[in-house]
Amino acid sequence: MAHTHRWTLVLHLDGCHSSTSSYECSCGAVLSDNAERDLAGDPWAALWMEPVYETIDRDERGHYVKPHVEEVICFRCRELQAGATPRTIRLATFEDGSTWEVVDSR
Repeated sequence: MAHTHRWTLVLHLDGCHSSTSSYECSCGAVLSDNAERDLAGDPWAALWMEPVYETIDRDERGHYVKPHVEEVICFRCRELQAGATPRTIRLATFEDGSTWEVVDSR
């Protein structure tokens, strides 16, 4: 008889441009979802992509420079804000060690 997985959320992490959720089934199977934020579908997702302001006092070679504040935003956030297609990756690992993966670019 075929087993129907009953997924239980065990971990959820939010990052600037994506979120990841991990699920487990009582049989030992594990499912992981990593979804990038879709600004076209949810403009409020842009709040997660707010820049960070860092005080810089050294250049890329490590030399001291006059302290100043720079706006820092991650590369993928910039791509998504410019209209890049968000990606979703779903990966399941089953009790027998086999895997199933779906990569979706909307």
